[in-house]
Amino acid sequence: MKELNVIIKTKSKIVSINSLYGVKIAYNAGRPYPQMYRSASAMAFEREIRDQLLALKLGQDWIDFFRNTRSFSMTVNFILRTGISRRDVSNMDKALIDTVTRFIHDDLGVDTFDDSLFADV
Repeated sequence: MKELNVIIKTKSKIVSINSLYGVKIAYNAGRPYPQMYRSASAMAFEREIRDQLLALKLGQDWIDFFRNTRSFSMTVNFILRTGISRRDVSNMDKALIDTVTRFIHDDLGVDTFDDSLFADV
């Protein structure tokens, strides 16, 4: 069984799902419609994590692994310095899952990869 273990550190507070996305009114041919967008803090968090993932320099064997494996398990451990008793960690994992998924899909070029392949998080 192939396993990839990565330790990622962030300088900022991990983005909560409550502040990950926002909704604004956009216009198409003069007609308003709701449009979702990622918040500035979510985008900064993603850039920080993506830079660390890019530093791994995963080779073709990992790309083939991500391309050919149909089910993945992802383990996330949060180490919090403050607010441990007031933090809902299940609320923070979506930003990390989306970032890892985008990294594998976009940066590694595994166009068949998406978060539906995670059988367990």
